[in-house]
Amino acid sequence: MATKRAPGIYELEPGVFKIVISLGRGPDGRYRQKARVVRGSLRDAKVSRARLVTDLDDGKLVAHTVVTFEALLDRWLEHVESLGRSPNTVTTYRAAADAHLKPALGAKPVSRVTALDLDNLYVELGKSRRPSTVAKVHIAARGALTQGVRWGLVGRNVALDATPPSIPRVEMTAGTDAQLRTLVEHAEADFGCMMVVAATTGMRRGELCGLTWAALDLPERGAGTAMIRQVVIHGADGKVQVRPSTKTGRSRRIALDERTVRALKDHRHRCEKLLSQCGRVELGQFVFSPTVGNDQPYQPHTVTQRFSRLCERVGIEGLTFHQATRHFAATQLIAAGVDVRTVAGRLGHSRASITLDVYAHVVAERDQEAAQVLGRLFD
Repeated sequence: MATKRAPGIYELEPGVFKIVISLGRGPDGRYRQKARVVRGSLRDAKVSRARLVTDLDDGKLVAHTVVTFEALLDRWLEHVESLGRSPNTVTTYRAAADAHLKPALGAKPVSRVTALDLDNLYVELGKSRRPSTVAKVHIAARGALTQGVRWGLVGRNVALDATPPSIPRVEMTAGTDAQLRTLVEHAEADFGCMMVVAATTGMRRGELCGLTWAALDLPERGAGTAMIRQVVIHGADGKVQVRPSTKTGRSRRIALDERTVRALKDHRHRCEKLLSQCGRVELGQFVFSPTVGNDQPYQPHTVTQRFSRLCERVGIEGLTFHQATRHFAATQLIAAGVDVRTVAGRLGHSRASITLDVYAHVVAERDQEAAQVLGRLFD
């Protein structure tokens, strides 16, 4: 019968010890242990057990599992979906796993997938795919392996040592004020108002679709405000989903100028007039809606389709909705000397550094102007 000599150390017979450490609970909820037999003195057994504990802390020791990379990917995708992540995000992860990771590495035990395996995959994909596509594959692999480490299915995340391709920075282009004026003038009244709001606030498509009357403060005179609390996205089943605008559920406040307030009031008056003509009284919650009564929100892709048809009608090519409105707002504000932190707040960027990265070329132009201003001091 084994005799306990120290925590996690049992003497099986003179000079033979069994050392045991706990690996915690596994994915199935059961406790797991790691045991070894050591021959020598009690001191040798203590030293060996201390090494095991160190390996566990360093992530080098996991429970014995025969989980394939494909099984980990499937389990991770189910986990991500259960956390309530955006359907678009889950769809992107699933496409990367099903189309690239599983065919190449899915049959291998997850503990035998190496950084070299991933790098070889990235090189092969890079021959026919865009760097952004390869980057998405890397993000999926890294996310699955990170969760695998947390679940104790693999000792370390080898994707952290892999090298995905760098994505070339694309200079963000924006529409001109002349293009915007032309589009607004030729648009239907409701869509023209949507573009005005987008161009003066920098809202995204989904935020415009999810905007409600309750989120607006439209005083009789002067400026107003809009609270961005929710967005509309395309669900996995193709149906509209209304979700909080951020992962944390925090909203952001945007100031509205007098002209935008007036445009929104005129838009509401048109909606109420159309509603009364149909014999109804109660106006729905959404500011922009494809239905009489504003009960249903626009889908983001519907906004894109309407914008494309409008551009075709007025003869404008190569312009997207965000270029004509959101990017236009950002570049105009930066060019006017508004500080980047304020611009980032209006755009909904979590950090001002994101705004600097996206609109670096506009900031560079302002820097050149600043140099000229300071240089004139010595004329």
